[in-house]
Amino acid sequence: YRSLRTVVMSPYFNTGIRSRTLDHLAQDRRISGIEAWVSSVRGLIASVEDDPKTIWGTGLFEDHLAADLTALEELGEAFAWLGERRAERNWVDRALDLLRDGPFKMRGRVSEVVGDDWETVRFDQRGIFARAPAPRVARRGG
Repeated sequence: YRSLRTVVMSPYFNTGIRSRTLDHLAQDRRISGIEAWVSSVRGLIASVEDDPKTIWGTGLFEDHLAADLTALEELGEAFAWLGERRAERNWVDRALDLLRDGPFKMRGRVSEVVGDDWETVRFDQRGIFARAPAPRVARRGG
């Protein structure tokens, strides 16, 4: 729960998942793994369909739960490869793909200012661009 919540709350990641959903589900039980989170959100949605009062007073909304479910499913699909066996070079390539345009959109997010801290933005850009250089674009016409 804590690791997933940290990612969801970080200004560097754009998961589309609301922390309120995670917090609500984690109150009653320990949930571990994206598949278990997906299952828990599905269960909550089913409970709400049976009795809308299930989420009254919680700050949760049915349409938000549906969006969170979709985002969790997409996150699970994006990281399914972590369970596969592969050569070290393939791991490096996949990690670089995550830095470029993966599910967190890291390349674009490191250019956004967090508060008034422009130094952090420049530092983050140097780190990302040093590890995952931008693809070269072929020039036309020589």
